[in-house]
Amino acid sequence: MKNSGLDEPGSDDAINDILGAVASQEKAIALFIRAEAEKLNLFIGDKGTFPASPSHEEMIELQRHVALILDGLLQQQRLLVRTLEICERLAKHHGGPL
Repeated sequence: MKNSGLDEPGSDDAINDILGAVASQEKAIALFIRAEAEKLNLFIGDKGTFPASPSHEEMIELQRHVALILDGLLQQQRLLVRTLEICERLAKHHGGPL
């Protein structure tokens, strides 16, 4: 590969970039969870009294929605853990800390 005179990122830079991306993903997930919790609180009410008087169908649909979100978050977390495990192996292979 031809060197253009610019510093090319090394393994440490790549691993740091990946770790930064994982941290950003975790922050985004936390914000998403907080937003979903707020929606649930509005639906259920502060005292669990369901102020909007939802039908049984609406309550079931809410449960489906929550289950889908939790499943998606679980899958995302598995990917992030796998990414961190790969970064750890790469860092050890290249002699860096992690």
